[in-house]
Amino acid sequence: MILRRHPLATTYASRVTSPPGAIRTHDRTVAARCADLVVDAVVRLARLVGALVTRAAARLPGPGVAGTGSRGWGLLTRALHLRPDVLTKPSSLGMRRLAITGIAVNVFIVASGGLVRLTKSGLGCPTWPRCTRDSLLPAPETDIPLSRMLIEFGNRTLTFALLLVAVLVFVAALHLRTERPDLVRLAVIQPLGVVSQALLGGVTVLTGLHPASVGAHYLLSVLVLVACVALHIRAIEGDRPPRRTLPSRSYLLATLLPLAGFLLLAAGTVVTGAGPHAGDESAPRYVFLGVDTVATTAKVHSALMWLTVLGVAGLLVLARRAGRLVVVRRTYVLIAVILVQGAIGYVQYFTGVPEQLVLLHVLGSALFWVALLYVRFAARDRGPAERVPGDALTTPEVQPVRSGA
Repeated sequence: MILRRHPLATTYASRVTSPPGAIRTHDRTVAARCADLVVDAVVRLARLVGALVTRAAARLPGPGVAGTGSRGWGLLTRALHLRPDVLTKPSSLGMRRLAITGIAVNVFIVASGGLVRLTKSGLGCPTWPRCTRDSLLPAPETDIPLSRMLIEFGNRTLTFALLLVAVLVFVAALHLRTERPDLVRLAVIQPLGVVSQALLGGVTVLTGLHPASVGAHYLLSVLVLVACVALHIRAIEGDRPPRRTLPSRSYLLATLLPLAGFLLLAAGTVVTGAGPHAGDESAPRYVFLGVDTVATTAKVHSALMWLTVLGVAGLLVLARRAGRLVVVRRTYVLIAVILVQGAIGYVQYFTGVPEQLVLLHVLGSALFWVALLYVRFAARDRGPAERVPGDALTTPEVQPVRSGA
Protein backbone atom coordinates (compact mmCIF):
# COMPACT_ATOMS: atom_id res chain seq x y z
CA MET A 1 0.00 0.00 0.00
CA ILE A 2 1.15 3.55 -0.74
CA LEU A 3 1.66 5.53 2.45
CA ARG A 4 2.75 8.98 3.45
CA ARG A 5 5.51 7.76 5.73
CA HIS A 6 6.66 9.26 8.98
CA PRO A 7 10.49 9.52 9.28
CA LEU A 8 10.42 7.25 12.33
CA ALA A 9 8.47 4.66 10.35
CA THR A 10 11.04 4.67 7.56
CA THR A 11 13.92 4.26 10.01
CA TYR A 12 12.18 1.46 11.85
CA ALA A 13 11.16 -0.40 8.69
CA SER A 14 14.75 -0.39 7.44
CA ARG A 15 15.75 -2.46 10.47
CA VAL A 16 13.31 -5.26 9.71
CA THR A 17 14.94 -8.24 8.06
CA SER A 18 13.34 -11.01 6.08
CA PRO A 19 12.42 -14.13 8.06
CA PRO A 20 14.46 -17.28 7.45
CA GLY A 21 13.11 -19.85 5.04
CA ALA A 22 12.27 -23.20 6.53
CA ILE A 23 11.99 -23.76 10.26
CA ARG A 24 13.85 -26.84 11.35
CA THR A 25 12.45 -29.41 13.73
CA HIS A 26 15.03 -28.43 16.32
CA ASP A 27 13.82 -24.82 16.14
CA ARG A 28 10.24 -25.94 16.67
CA THR A 29 11.29 -27.93 19.73
CA VAL A 30 13.14 -24.95 21.17
CA ALA A 31 10.13 -22.72 20.46
CA ALA A 32 7.81 -25.17 22.21
CA ARG A 33 10.10 -25.27 25.25
CA CYS A 34 10.25 -21.49 25.34
CA ALA A 35 6.46 -21.34 25.18
CA ASP A 36 6.23 -23.77 28.10
CA LEU A 37 8.65 -21.63 30.09
CA VAL A 38 6.62 -18.49 29.38
CA VAL A 39 3.37 -20.14 30.48
CA ASP A 40 5.04 -21.49 33.62
CA ALA A 41 6.42 -18.03 34.41
CA VAL A 42 2.96 -16.47 33.99
CA VAL A 43 1.46 -19.09 36.31
CA ARG A 44 4.09 -18.41 38.96
CA LEU A 45 3.68 -14.65 38.58
CA ALA A 46 -0.10 -14.91 38.84
CA ARG A 47 0.13 -16.94 42.03
CA LEU A 48 2.60 -14.48 43.51
CA VAL A 49 0.47 -11.44 42.62
CA GLY A 50 -2.65 -13.13 43.97
CA ALA A 51 -0.93 -13.91 47.26
CA LEU A 52 0.45 -10.37 47.54
CA VAL A 53 -2.93 -8.77 46.77
CA THR A 54 -4.71 -10.93 49.33
CA ARG A 55 -2.02 -10.29 51.98
CA ALA A 56 -1.95 -6.56 51.30
CA ALA A 57 -5.74 -6.35 51.44
CA ALA A 58 -5.76 -8.10 54.82
CA ARG A 59 -3.40 -5.46 56.22
CA LEU A 60 -5.48 -2.46 55.18
CA PRO A 61 -6.73 -0.51 58.24
CA GLY A 62 -10.31 -0.28 59.34
CA PRO A 63 -13.12 -2.65 60.26
CA GLY A 64 -13.25 -5.45 57.78
CA VAL A 65 -15.62 -7.79 56.02
CA ALA A 66 -15.84 -11.26 57.48
CA GLY A 67 -12.90 -13.35 56.34
CA THR A 68 -10.56 -10.52 55.34
CA GLY A 69 -10.22 -7.97 58.16
CA SER A 70 -10.03 -5.31 55.46
CA ARG A 71 -12.37 -2.42 54.81
CA GLY A 72 -10.75 -1.57 51.46
CA TRP A 73 -10.90 -5.14 50.13
CA GLY A 74 -14.47 -5.42 51.36
CA LEU A 75 -15.51 -2.31 49.45
CA LEU A 76 -13.92 -3.67 46.28
CA THR A 77 -15.50 -7.09 46.56
CA ARG A 78 -18.91 -5.64 47.39
CA ALA A 79 -18.68 -3.24 44.44
CA LEU A 80 -18.13 -6.24 42.16
CA HIS A 81 -20.64 -8.40 44.09
CA LEU A 82 -17.88 -10.88 44.93
CA ARG A 83 -17.13 -12.93 48.03
CA PRO A 84 -14.31 -11.41 50.15
CA ASP A 85 -12.21 -14.57 49.68
CA VAL A 86 -12.69 -14.58 45.90
CA LEU A 87 -8.95 -15.18 45.30
CA THR A 88 -8.36 -17.89 47.89
CA LYS A 89 -11.73 -19.70 47.71
CA PRO A 90 -13.37 -18.54 44.49
CA SER A 91 -16.98 -19.52 43.91
CA SER A 92 -18.48 -20.27 40.53
CA LEU A 93 -20.49 -17.08 40.82
CA GLY A 94 -17.37 -15.12 41.74
CA MET A 95 -15.57 -16.56 38.73
CA ARG A 96 -18.41 -15.45 36.49
CA ARG A 97 -18.37 -11.94 37.86
CA LEU A 98 -14.62 -11.70 37.48
CA ALA A 99 -15.04 -12.86 33.88
CA ILE A 100 -17.60 -10.09 33.33
CA THR A 101 -15.14 -7.61 34.84
CA GLY A 102 -12.51 -8.82 32.38
CA ILE A 103 -14.89 -8.12 29.49
CA ALA A 104 -15.71 -4.65 30.82
CA VAL A 105 -12.12 -3.49 31.27
CA ASN A 106 -11.12 -4.77 27.82
CA VAL A 107 -14.01 -2.85 26.27
CA PHE A 108 -12.95 0.22 28.25
CA ILE A 109 -9.35 0.01 27.04
CA VAL A 110 -10.61 0.02 23.45
CA ALA A 111 -12.49 3.26 24.15
CA SER A 112 -9.49 4.82 25.91
CA GLY A 113 -7.33 4.01 22.90
CA GLY A 114 -9.86 5.79 20.72
CA LEU A 115 -9.66 8.83 23.01
CA VAL A 116 -5.89 8.92 22.54
CA ARG A 117 -6.28 9.00 18.77
CA LEU A 118 -9.04 11.60 18.76
CA THR A 119 -7.03 14.01 20.91
CA LYS A 120 -4.00 13.53 18.64
CA SER A 121 -2.07 12.20 21.61
CA GLY A 122 -0.78 9.02 20.00
CA LEU A 123 2.76 10.38 20.01
CA GLY A 124 2.31 12.35 23.24
CA CYS A 125 5.00 10.04 24.58
CA PRO A 126 7.27 9.97 21.52
CA THR A 127 9.20 6.87 22.55
CA TRP A 128 8.65 3.53 24.27
CA PRO A 129 8.86 2.13 26.92
CA ARG A 130 9.83 5.54 28.30
CA CYS A 131 7.56 8.51 27.83
CA THR A 132 10.46 10.73 26.77
CA ARG A 133 14.06 10.00 25.94
CA ASP A 134 15.14 10.77 29.51
CA SER A 135 12.11 9.97 31.66
CA LEU A 136 9.53 7.25 32.25
CA LEU A 137 7.09 9.99 33.31
CA PRO A 138 5.71 12.89 31.24
CA ALA A 139 8.16 15.78 31.09
CA PRO A 140 7.92 19.13 29.27
CA GLU A 141 8.92 18.90 25.61
CA THR A 142 9.38 21.84 23.29
CA ASP A 143 7.16 20.50 20.50
CA ILE A 144 4.66 18.30 22.39
CA PRO A 145 1.84 19.80 24.51
CA LEU A 146 1.87 18.50 28.07
CA SER A 147 -1.83 17.66 27.85
CA ARG A 148 -1.15 15.16 25.05
CA MET A 149 1.67 13.61 27.00
CA LEU A 150 -0.59 13.14 30.01
CA ILE A 151 -3.34 11.55 27.92
CA GLU A 152 -0.98 9.06 26.28
CA PHE A 153 0.78 8.31 29.57
CA GLY A 154 -2.59 7.81 31.26
CA ASN A 155 -3.57 5.31 28.60
CA ARG A 156 -0.31 3.42 29.14
CA THR A 157 -0.95 3.42 32.88
CA LEU A 158 -4.36 1.83 32.32
CA THR A 159 -2.49 -1.20 31.00
CA PHE A 160 -1.41 -2.00 34.55
CA ALA A 161 -5.01 -1.88 35.77
CA LEU A 162 -5.99 -4.15 32.89
CA LEU A 163 -3.14 -6.51 33.76
CA LEU A 164 -4.23 -6.59 37.41
CA VAL A 165 -7.75 -7.64 36.45
CA ALA A 166 -6.38 -10.24 34.03
CA VAL A 167 -4.14 -11.71 36.74
CA LEU A 168 -7.01 -11.78 39.25
CA VAL A 169 -9.13 -13.66 36.72
CA PHE A 170 -6.32 -16.12 36.15
CA VAL A 171 -5.67 -16.63 39.87
CA ALA A 172 -9.35 -17.33 40.49
CA ALA A 173 -9.40 -19.82 37.61
CA LEU A 174 -6.33 -21.56 39.01
CA HIS A 175 -8.22 -22.35 42.21
CA LEU A 176 -10.88 -24.10 40.12
CA ARG A 177 -8.38 -25.98 37.96
CA THR A 178 -9.27 -29.37 39.46
CA GLU A 179 -12.96 -29.09 38.62
CA ARG A 180 -12.68 -26.85 35.54
CA PRO A 181 -9.23 -26.95 33.86
CA ASP A 182 -10.78 -25.43 30.75
CA LEU A 183 -11.26 -22.14 32.62
CA VAL A 184 -7.53 -21.93 33.28
CA ARG A 185 -6.71 -22.32 29.58
CA LEU A 186 -9.05 -19.46 28.70
CA ALA A 187 -8.05 -17.26 31.64
CA VAL A 188 -4.32 -17.40 30.84
CA ILE A 189 -5.01 -15.72 27.51
CA GLN A 190 -5.97 -12.49 29.25
CA PRO A 191 -2.62 -11.65 30.94
CA LEU A 192 -0.75 -12.87 27.87
CA GLY A 193 -3.01 -10.65 25.75
CA VAL A 194 -2.31 -7.61 27.92
CA VAL A 195 1.45 -8.13 27.65
CA SER A 196 1.12 -8.57 23.88
CA GLN A 197 -0.94 -5.38 23.71
CA ALA A 198 1.75 -3.46 25.56
CA LEU A 199 4.47 -4.73 23.22
CA LEU A 200 2.39 -3.99 20.13
CA GLY A 201 1.64 -0.55 21.54
CA GLY A 202 5.37 0.04 21.69
CA VAL A 203 5.73 -1.02 18.06
CA THR A 204 2.91 1.39 17.17
CA VAL A 205 4.75 4.30 18.77
CA LEU A 206 8.13 3.35 17.32
CA THR A 207 6.64 3.20 13.81
CA GLY A 208 5.19 6.68 14.17
CA LEU A 209 1.57 5.43 14.39
CA HIS A 210 1.73 3.47 11.16
CA PRO A 211 -1.92 2.69 10.32
CA ALA A 212 -1.18 -1.03 9.95
CA SER A 213 0.27 -1.26 13.47
CA VAL A 214 -2.53 0.87 14.89
CA GLY A 215 -5.12 -1.38 13.26
CA ALA A 216 -3.35 -4.50 14.52
CA HIS A 217 -3.34 -3.00 18.03
CA TYR A 218 -7.12 -2.59 17.90
CA LEU A 219 -7.75 -6.01 16.35
CA LEU A 220 -5.64 -7.69 19.03
CA SER A 221 -8.04 -6.23 21.62
CA VAL A 222 -10.88 -7.71 19.58
CA LEU A 223 -9.25 -11.15 19.70
CA VAL A 224 -8.62 -10.91 23.45
CA LEU A 225 -12.31 -10.16 23.89
CA VAL A 226 -13.06 -13.53 22.29
CA ALA A 227 -11.23 -15.24 25.15
CA CYS A 228 -12.94 -13.00 27.72
CA VAL A 229 -16.43 -13.78 26.46
CA ALA A 230 -15.59 -17.48 26.05
CA LEU A 231 -14.41 -17.59 29.67
CA HIS A 232 -17.68 -16.11 30.91
CA ILE A 233 -19.74 -18.49 28.79
CA ARG A 234 -17.76 -21.51 29.99
CA ALA A 235 -18.12 -20.34 33.59
CA ILE A 236 -21.94 -20.26 33.39
CA GLU A 237 -22.38 -23.62 31.69
CA GLY A 238 -21.49 -27.22 32.35
CA ASP A 239 -18.64 -29.34 31.05
CA ARG A 240 -20.48 -31.75 28.80
CA PRO A 241 -19.54 -32.21 25.14
CA PRO A 242 -20.94 -29.31 23.10
CA ARG A 243 -24.09 -29.87 21.06
CA ARG A 244 -25.88 -27.64 18.61
CA THR A 245 -28.95 -25.74 19.71
CA LEU A 246 -29.85 -24.74 16.15
CA PRO A 247 -30.56 -26.63 12.91
CA SER A 248 -27.60 -27.12 10.57
CA ARG A 249 -28.16 -24.08 8.34
CA SER A 250 -28.82 -21.79 11.28
CA TYR A 251 -25.75 -23.09 13.08
CA LEU A 252 -23.59 -22.49 10.01
CA LEU A 253 -24.92 -18.94 9.74
CA ALA A 254 -24.21 -18.30 13.41
CA THR A 255 -20.67 -19.61 12.91
CA LEU A 256 -20.00 -17.39 9.89
CA LEU A 257 -21.31 -14.21 11.50
CA PRO A 258 -18.22 -13.60 13.69
CA LEU A 259 -16.07 -13.87 10.56
CA ALA A 260 -18.19 -11.22 8.85
CA GLY A 261 -18.06 -9.10 12.00
CA PHE A 262 -14.28 -9.34 12.20
CA LEU A 263 -13.95 -8.29 8.54
CA LEU A 264 -16.27 -5.38 9.29
CA LEU A 265 -14.07 -4.24 12.19
CA ALA A 266 -10.90 -4.73 10.12
CA ALA A 267 -12.36 -2.59 7.35
CA GLY A 268 -13.15 0.04 9.97
CA THR A 269 -9.48 0.21 10.93
CA VAL A 270 -8.60 0.88 7.28
CA VAL A 271 -11.15 3.70 7.10
CA THR A 272 -9.71 5.20 10.27
CA GLY A 273 -6.17 4.78 8.92
CA ALA A 274 -7.14 6.83 5.88
CA GLY A 275 -9.16 9.44 7.77
CA PRO A 276 -8.30 12.55 9.76
CA HIS A 277 -8.07 10.85 13.18
CA ALA A 278 -4.75 9.05 12.86
CA GLY A 279 -3.57 9.95 16.36
CA ASP A 280 -1.07 12.66 15.39
CA GLU A 281 -0.66 15.23 12.65
CA SER A 282 2.58 13.61 11.48
CA ALA A 283 1.24 10.04 11.43
CA PRO A 284 1.17 8.28 8.03
CA ARG A 285 -2.19 7.51 6.43
CA TYR A 286 -3.46 5.12 3.81
CA VAL A 287 -3.59 6.85 0.40
CA PHE A 288 -3.56 3.83 -1.92
CA LEU A 289 -6.57 5.25 -3.82
CA GLY A 290 -5.47 8.86 -3.69
CA VAL A 291 -8.09 11.38 -2.62
CA ASP A 292 -10.81 8.72 -2.91
CA THR A 293 -9.27 6.43 -0.29
CA VAL A 294 -11.54 7.51 2.57
CA ALA A 295 -14.74 7.47 0.51
CA THR A 296 -14.02 4.10 -1.10
CA THR A 297 -12.95 2.34 2.09
CA ALA A 298 -15.99 3.78 3.89
CA LYS A 299 -18.25 2.28 1.21
CA VAL A 300 -16.58 -1.13 1.64
CA HIS A 301 -17.04 -0.81 5.40
CA SER A 302 -20.71 0.07 4.88
CA ALA A 303 -21.24 -2.86 2.51
CA LEU A 304 -19.79 -5.27 5.09
CA MET A 305 -22.06 -3.74 7.70
CA TRP A 306 -25.16 -4.40 5.58
CA LEU A 307 -23.95 -7.93 4.86
CA THR A 308 -23.66 -8.50 8.60
CA VAL A 309 -27.11 -7.02 9.18
CA LEU A 310 -28.64 -9.38 6.62
CA GLY A 311 -26.93 -12.33 8.26
CA VAL A 312 -28.14 -11.33 11.72
CA ALA A 313 -31.69 -10.80 10.44
CA GLY A 314 -31.64 -14.21 8.77
CA LEU A 315 -30.41 -15.85 11.96
CA LEU A 316 -33.19 -14.17 13.94
CA VAL A 317 -35.85 -15.55 11.58
CA LEU A 318 -34.40 -19.07 11.67
CA ALA A 319 -33.96 -19.01 15.45
CA ARG A 320 -37.56 -17.89 15.97
CA ARG A 321 -38.79 -20.71 13.75
CA ALA A 322 -36.74 -23.21 15.75
CA GLY A 323 -38.01 -21.81 19.04
CA ARG A 324 -34.53 -21.07 20.41
CA LEU A 325 -35.36 -18.29 22.86
CA VAL A 326 -31.79 -17.74 24.11
CA VAL A 327 -30.53 -17.15 20.58
CA VAL A 328 -33.52 -14.92 19.82
CA ARG A 329 -33.01 -12.74 22.89
CA ARG A 330 -29.30 -12.29 22.28
CA THR A 331 -29.92 -11.55 18.61
CA TYR A 332 -32.36 -8.79 19.52
CA VAL A 333 -29.67 -7.22 21.70
CA LEU A 334 -27.19 -7.49 18.83
CA ILE A 335 -29.64 -5.86 16.41
CA ALA A 336 -30.17 -2.95 18.82
CA VAL A 337 -26.40 -2.40 19.06
CA ILE A 338 -26.06 -2.59 15.25
CA LEU A 339 -28.82 -0.02 14.72
CA VAL A 340 -27.23 2.46 17.10
CA GLN A 341 -23.75 1.79 15.73
CA GLY A 342 -24.90 2.13 12.13
CA ALA A 343 -26.72 5.39 12.85
CA ILE A 344 -23.61 6.83 14.51
CA GLY A 345 -21.47 5.70 11.58
CA TYR A 346 -23.62 7.37 8.94
CA VAL A 347 -24.06 10.58 10.96
CA GLN A 348 -20.32 10.92 11.57
CA TYR A 349 -19.58 10.30 7.89
CA PHE A 350 -21.94 13.02 6.66
CA THR A 351 -20.98 15.52 9.39
CA GLY A 352 -17.22 15.45 8.92
CA VAL A 353 -16.39 12.74 11.51
CA PRO A 354 -16.61 14.83 14.70
CA GLU A 355 -14.49 13.52 17.56
CA GLN A 356 -17.38 12.86 19.96
CA LEU A 357 -19.23 10.62 17.51
CA VAL A 358 -16.04 8.81 16.54
CA LEU A 359 -15.39 7.97 20.20
CA LEU A 360 -18.92 6.59 20.54
CA HIS A 361 -18.38 4.61 17.33
CA VAL A 362 -15.18 3.05 18.69
CA LEU A 363 -16.93 2.09 21.93
CA GLY A 364 -19.88 0.78 19.94
CA SER A 365 -17.60 -1.41 17.83
CA ALA A 366 -16.38 -3.23 20.95
CA LEU A 367 -19.95 -3.64 22.25
CA PHE A 368 -21.05 -4.92 18.84
CA TRP A 369 -18.29 -7.55 18.89
CA VAL A 370 -19.19 -8.70 22.40
CA ALA A 371 -22.89 -8.98 21.52
CA LEU A 372 -22.03 -10.90 18.35
CA LEU A 373 -19.89 -13.37 20.29
CA TYR A 374 -22.69 -14.02 22.77
CA VAL A 375 -25.00 -14.83 19.86
CA ARG A 376 -22.45 -17.26 18.45
CA PHE A 377 -21.97 -19.04 21.77
CA ALA A 378 -25.74 -19.40 22.14
CA ALA A 379 -25.70 -21.67 19.07
CA ARG A 380 -24.15 -24.48 21.16
CA ASP A 381 -24.73 -25.81 24.64
CA ARG A 382 -22.79 -27.81 27.22
CA GLY A 383 -25.57 -28.38 29.72
CA PRO A 384 -26.14 -26.71 33.10
CA ALA A 385 -23.29 -25.80 35.40
CA GLU A 386 -22.60 -28.40 38.07
CA ARG A 387 -22.55 -27.37 41.70
CA VAL A 388 -19.01 -27.33 43.08
CA PRO A 389 -18.69 -28.90 46.57
CA GLY A 390 -18.53 -26.22 49.24
CA ASP A 391 -19.61 -23.50 46.82
CA ALA A 392 -22.60 -21.83 48.45
CA LEU A 393 -22.85 -19.15 45.77
CA THR A 394 -23.23 -21.43 42.78
CA THR A 395 -26.35 -20.41 40.95
CA PRO A 396 -29.20 -22.90 40.55
CA GLU A 397 -28.89 -25.20 37.61
CA VAL A 398 -30.60 -24.06 34.46
CA GLN A 399 -32.72 -26.34 32.40
CA PRO A 400 -30.90 -27.80 29.37
CA VAL A 401 -31.86 -26.47 25.97
CA ARG A 402 -34.22 -28.62 23.99
CA SER A 403 -32.73 -30.57 21.14
CA GLY A 404 -32.89 -28.82 17.80
CA ALA A 405 -34.87 -29.74 14.74
